[in-house]
Amino acid sequence: MNTKYITGILKGSFYHPVAVIFPEVIQHSEMADSFSKILGAGFVFLNTNTTTTTTGTHNEIYVEVYGESHSLKIVSREEDLELVKKCLGLTYG
Repeated sequence: MNTKYITGILKGSFYHPVAVIFPEVIQHSEMADSFSKILGAGFVFLNTNTTTTTTGTHNEIYVEVYGESHSLKIVSREEDLELVKKCLGLTYG
């Protein structure tokens, strides 16, 4: 199943852009009402890579944003990746 996302300014927030991730069965346009300004929209690809070394097992999570929202006529942006990673708890700040 693909996962969709929107980045932007949520209504009632203090102008800090965020990402909201949701299942593909929901249209981007259905989620758009939560935003006062939409910056980007598209799909999220997640993949994990597990490697085992002499120091133990390590998991690496690969995240990619791509595509566009046809219902909103907005494309994914390179800058969306950091907001999506922050939403997933993979980066802080």
